[in-house]
Amino acid sequence: MTDVMAWVARPPRVVHFTSVHPRNDIRVFLKECRSIAQAGCEVYLVVADGQGPQTVDGVQVLDAGARSGGRLSRALKTAARVYATARDLRADIYHFHDPELLPWGLLLRLSGAQVVYDTHEHLAEDILTKHYLPQALRGALSFIVGRGELLAARGLSGVVAAYPHIQRRFEHLTVPSISVCNYPLAHELQREGPWQQRRAQACYIGGISVNRGVRELAAAAKLCRTHLVLAGPLWDRLTLEEARSLPGWERLSYRGVISRAEVAELMGESRVGIVTFLPTVNHLNAHPNKLFEYMSAGIPVVASDFPIWREIVESTGAGLCVDPRDPAAIATAIDRLAGDAEFGAACGRAGARAVAGEFNWSTQARKLLDLYQRLQRQRR
Repeated sequence: MTDVMAWVARPPRVVHFTSVHPRNDIRVFLKECRSIAQAGCEVYLVVADGQGPQTVDGVQVLDAGARSGGRLSRALKTAARVYATARDLRADIYHFHDPELLPWGLLLRLSGAQVVYDTHEHLAEDILTKHYLPQALRGALSFIVGRGELLAARGLSGVVAAYPHIQRRFEHLTVPSISVCNYPLAHELQREGPWQQRRAQACYIGGISVNRGVRELAAAAKLCRTHLVLAGPLWDRLTLEEARSLPGWERLSYRGVISRAEVAELMGESRVGIVTFLPTVNHLNAHPNKLFEYMSAGIPVVASDFPIWREIVESTGAGLCVDPRDPAAIATAIDRLAGDAEFGAACGRAGARAVAGEFNWSTQARKLLDLYQRLQRQRR
């Protein structure tokens, strides 16, 4: 967003706060905080990383100190410090990003501020996939936590969801709920150059885990003529030693965690983008960020054949959908898009057009700012 909005009275002071996400988080900082600062808001971001304060692109980042210990300590001690730092800023609108901050969000709401909960995952469904939790307890815990989340949300000012399936959980509440999808920033990942000059390689960029199909991607690497490159953090307790032991891993390249500039460079040199998550309950209805980022970069996609994903890919002509559990099908789709220059380039152009017209961040930033204006009017 480049235009400054006509606020009801004055641009509000808005504080985003998180006890989990890094200060350079793509959704929290790069998209949401920067967009609202660009629209004229006075914006703060409170994080817990021990790196100290800084101001970037009009966003004042405050550090509540490094995160404490394990999950329980973080949920109690770190969350309390983040809350205290955010509270002292006396904002018009508070916007938080972690379920563990729900009690603190309710306290802020009691002080008279407008408080928005930004839910990045379908919490109840996500718990069902947590391997570190005993399987026998996941169902009951999912129910209890899911109910608690909905109950807490009733006492807030609004809910922002990362995709429509999450937002539908909150539709029956009296507080407003909107979906603000993680669509790409305009032109961030686009790179010019003839298609024929791209390497005969396909890339997967993002969190790497068993549920995200790393076993199948490694197996597909053994079957592909196209070279596979993976980049991103290892998730869900997957170690590098375990990843290296996967059959086929020796046939692919792993670049580790890379910067946003390196993400753009990797996409710009690749002929295919891969997002073949397995059909777990929290993937089937998601809108994967990387799907749209590949499209924005102008490279065709190989995506899981889930109904929502298939509708996006087929309606735009952006690539091919496959059974993510079938390494041979993944390899065949990659080789077709990488090997047929005319077909692959056409799919890449189609995806880029779809992002430019619909699946871009500016459409989502407007929804977020409209919500802020609505809350500002209610506070007068």
